[in-house]
Amino acid sequence: MTFRFPLVKDLLARLFKRPLTNPFPAAHLPPSVSGLLDEVAAGRASLNPPVAVPEGARFCLGYDPALCIGCQLCTKVCPAHAIEFLKEKRKVRVYLGQCVSCGQCVDVCAKKALAMNGNFLKSDTDRFSDALVLE
Repeated sequence: MTFRFPLVKDLLARLFKRPLTNPFPAAHLPPSVSGLLDEVAAGRASLNPPVAVPEGARFCLGYDPALCIGCQLCTKVCPAHAIEFLKEKRKVRVYLGQCVSCGQCVDVCAKKALAMNGNFLKSDTDRFSDALVLE
């Protein structure tokens, strides 16, 4: 039997092989998350401490419009096109929903108006909400 599409052949071959990823350790899953949290509060159970945030971690982009001079260098280097130049204000608008946190805009910003901060990315159900736009 020959296949015209190599992807179909690979797909069928993967059906009979072991998974490529580790399965979730269901044996260690608590029966109730809220019950586990109650036991932790009572001191009968413990949680693993959170992993320390490494120095220089890139989480969320910060923008200070007072420092921005409107040079547009950040708009030119942004690979995700998450930065828009506003001609009337001579400032930029940053769409955090599109930002990939690469930090290239931070590196080229002459006045340090853009900076990576330690905050986790904000989230919202509306991708154009004010929480995801820096202006």
